[in-house]
Amino acid sequence: MKENLKSNNIAISEKEFAEMFRELSAPIYTTFVAQEEKAIAEVAIKNEIHEEEIEKLSDSFWWVSLGWENIIPRNSGYYEMKVKELIEQKNAEEIIAEIEKRPKENRQKRKEILQKYDLGGEIKRLLEVFDKFAYFHDLRKEIQMRAMFAFNLLLSEVARRFKLKDDEKELYTRKEILNMLKGEKVDAEEIKRRKRAVFLVVERDGVRMLSGDEAITAREAELKQETKRVDQFRGIVAMKGKVTARVKVCNGVNDAIEKLKSGEILAVGMTTPDYAPVMRIAGAIITNEGGITCHAAIVSRELGIPCIVGTKIATQVLKDGDLVEVDADNGVVRIIEKS
Repeated sequence: MKENLKSNNIAISEKEFAEMFRELSAPIYTTFVAQEEKAIAEVAIKNEIHEEEIEKLSDSFWWVSLGWENIIPRNSGYYEMKVKELIEQKNAEEIIAEIEKRPKENRQKRKEILQKYDLGGEIKRLLEVFDKFAYFHDLRKEIQMRAMFAFNLLLSEVARRFKLKDDEKELYTRKEILNMLKGEKVDAEEIKRRKRAVFLVVERDGVRMLSGDEAITAREAELKQETKRVDQFRGIVAMKGKVTARVKVCNGVNDAIEKLKSGEILAVGMTTPDYAPVMRIAGAIITNEGGITCHAAIVSRELGIPCIVGTKIATQVLKDGDLVEVDADNGVVRIIEKS
């Protein structure tokens, strides 16, 4: 894209280019989170509740809140509650209009930028590829969550048969589970060590699993990074904006649900679909991982919440209660005051 601009003798700053790229990469399709929200509003707009419509919502979107931690699907009771809320709030029509407007606005902005900078066919082709990539990224999440739910049912059956505690069923390898089903014993002491800590090291000749003290030591050595003196760091702008607020560093969605208050900044390694309710109340979002097509980037653009992704060190540098400025116009996170 930069080469196209050069060939057209167009000079723009890095900040202008980043802004242009954000506009061009904004989703022109409706994500599954927005699809669910719209479907709920379309039922609520009728101002009455029909059981078959509630069941249809549950059948279509039961998996949306699932993630690596949350394995409890949404049911018809949840959707009946959400429909009732919207009927009481009387804003279903506005929600539908807003969701339908976003892709159209993004498509129009893209068209204007392509015309303004005279960006040719190759850029248009690459944007089409990008759109498909973003769509399939979203679809992958859906398949992943559905598969994880099914996989957990299998693990639950294994736990039932072998009288395993709920927090133990995920500590066994595939090979160990197969051996158990054949009547063979598994090293109980090793499972105890894994309960304390597990660390996987990917090497040229395969994956090595460490447990207990060895896992803790290896993790500290592998992930050690000098962050004590860092008072600002950078990432990739996913959604522009500037927010100053207290931050909550969350280790998983359950931690986030428990700790994050409305308007506070959410700092996480990465997000998955089950983070959606928490992301809605966040003042801003910072992640260690990801790029402009990651889950946090897509959802933050959809919700209009300032977001910086791919910082690599956010959860190591920031501490709960730090006063932080998220300058998502420039991709900078600044620590204003330590907690």
